[in-house]
Amino acid sequence: MCIFSGPVREVGATRVFARRDGGRQAIVYEMTVDSAADNAMVLPLPAAPGARAEFVDLSAYPRFFADLDSAFPEIETLSLQEAGAAARPALAVERVGSFEASFVARAEDFGRLDSRFGLSSAVLEGLGSYADYAFAVFRFAPGRRRVHPMALWFPTRESGLYLPTVHVHDGAV
Repeated sequence: MCIFSGPVREVGATRVFARRDGGRQAIVYEMTVDSAADNAMVLPLPAAPGARAEFVDLSAYPRFFADLDSAFPEIETLSLQEAGAAARPALAVERVGSFEASFVARAEDFGRLDSRFGLSSAVLEGLGSYADYAFAVFRFAPGRRRVHPMALWFPTRESGLYLPTVHVHDGAV
């Protein structure tokens, strides 16, 4: 699942990679996005309580998914159509390649998120069953672009592998 903070003209070519290593999980996320203004993507994560995420800069490795693809033979497939914190400090913002990223450990900490991420209360209303998750938030500039892979490690509370698969764009699931 990913949620955008503002309107997007188009989102497509999404690729997701996930891997577990002991009690940690990695997620690498890539997409093409077209937005008229600065926008932020929110990615819910089943992080362990009190956990911190470690963002990984893959800007020098834009072929991450192409290299993964080359490791598997091409086969024919059928496809489906794409169907407020008073005195608490602001959350840290990190530069990760061509975008900025921040980690929100609990939904109630969204009020501490830097205002440049432009998240409205309407975005938070779409959390539903993800309300007790942590969130990685990625901000990128306007215009049509292929975003280099966004990657992070986080301590997970799940025993299995988590893959974000539901999208909320412009308030629609």
